[in-house]
Amino acid sequence: MITAKTTASTALTLASVKEYVRSLRGLLRGEEVQVDGKVCKLMHPDGLIAKRPIETPLLVAVAGEKSLAMATEVGDGIICVGVIPDGARRVTYLTFGTVLGAGEDFASPRVLDAIGAAIAVVYHGTYEAAGAGVDALPGGAGWREEVERFPEAVRHLYVHEGHCFEATPRDRRHMSPELGATTFTGTPEQLRARRDALEDQGVEEIVYAPLGSDVPRELRAMAEALG
Repeated sequence: MITAKTTASTALTLASVKEYVRSLRGLLRGEEVQVDGKVCKLMHPDGLIAKRPIETPLLVAVAGEKSLAMATEVGDGIICVGVIPDGARRVTYLTFGTVLGAGEDFASPRVLDAIGAAIAVVYHGTYEAAGAGVDALPGGAGWREEVERFPEAVRHLYVHEGHCFEATPRDRRHMSPELGATTFTGTPEQLRARRDALEDQGVEEIVYAPLGSDVPRELRAMAEALG
């Protein structure tokens, strides 16, 4: 997966991502390509890696119309989290969540264990993109106040601590269960309806990343819910 964004904080330009994808594809075909002004190629002897040419789909993560156009030109599809750009095709959708059992809601202890890390990412990503804009989230102002106690030079390490793995104690002190609505969480019937709606938006594949302390349970429950 190669990420292409159009926000001001992005380190890579669309042109550099475009060149990266083309160079990677060339390397996989066994060609010589230019990387930072130097000639590069895959030099592995036969039997060490797959025989070239290696034909593997390259998905580009996008966030905006310009990156969508670039990804459509050079990639084999796009991968999205949350928002699917209008007009997108060949979409892979990355999501986190859990299947609700009888009587469970976003605030249930088991559910929070399963989706807490995904809720925390909402704060991480919003702060990274919009700074004080995270205050608009429930609990966001308190979360920002605490994370900004760390020196700016190392703050990013704490902003993304536990990212996509676990909610830190700092995250849990401020995060709101209602943000569970941003995850792929619901009853089996609700999740099947969401799956069908995603398909109508051009999604061909859902990449589900289970979280929490009982990953086998999450995998089984999601597989059964989606059939």
